[in-house]
Amino acid sequence: MAGKQKTAVWKNFLHLIGQIRLPLILIAVAFLLNIGKAAIELTIPERIAALTEMNLGDGEIVKVVIAACLTIFLLALIAFIGGLASTYITYIAKAQMNRDFQRVASRKVFSLTTAEVEARDPKEFISRITTDTGFVSDFLIDLLVMEIPRLYFLIST
Repeated sequence: MAGKQKTAVWKNFLHLIGQIRLPLILIAVAFLLNIGKAAIELTIPERIAALTEMNLGDGEIVKVVIAACLTIFLLALIAFIGGLASTYITYIAKAQMNRDFQRVASRKVFSLTTAEVEARDPKEFISRITTDTGFVSDFLIDLLVMEIPRLYFLIST
């Protein structure tokens, strides 16, 4: 009986996710920015290693060192700006998903019969519409936008 109930919960959960409108464009842009940021963060140590391995006997060493330092600085600046943009876009996507989850959950709660409403605690309904929807939307966005690029960074190092 418990296994059947768990299957029904996941089935209802996946059906609920299917009813909301995921902000796919925002998720894709934030994901790409995070992947780009991870790729840049992986190249900075390579640039620093190349800078330390330079032959100091050359006459053009000052120009090369300045160019390398500027390159490292620009890469770090681009990674920082990309991270800020990704964070901003992620928060917008979280807000949109949370609003859509609340809309779908509210509609589902308001369509319950009187017997179903009386069988449950009113605090449970409030929790389902507010706290639970926020938790699920945060989890999905964090998984899709932040954790997959972190996994890429971890595997690439």
